Amino acid sequence: MKTSLSALHHQTTDWQRELAFYSDEMTILNNRLQVAKAHNQDALIASQLEDFEKQLNTIGLQVEQMKKDMAVREGVIENMTEETMGGDDTINTTEDVILEQMKNLVSEIANIRFFFNLFLSRLHVL
Repeated sequence: MKTSLSALHHQTTDWQRELAFYSDEMTILNNRLQVAKAHNQDALIASQLEDFEKQLNTIGLQVEQMKKDMAVREGVIENMTEETMGGDDTINTTEDVILEQMKNLVSEIANIRFFFNLFLSRLHVL
């Protein structure tokens, strides 16, 4: 796929903002999880909350790793932009791995958010 370095820069900047949002969201969901754990001593509920906690922690780590990957991507784009200064900044991206990783991460976050909120709604705690 042909694109420009400018377009890749803007896409990366948007993803960085999106990842910052998801970091904040993971904090909020983890706080809600801790409140639910404090209010529920039932073994089955505690087990399910621990499963959600593991999932949220895993996604949180994925978000942090993706932030690092985006910083590297932005550095590469900046270097390429300097090299083509004043010239044609069109490049051919045959396979955008980070695009697929972002799509998958966003999907995972949406799923865990939905099922966690559904679970909490049944507890009537939050």
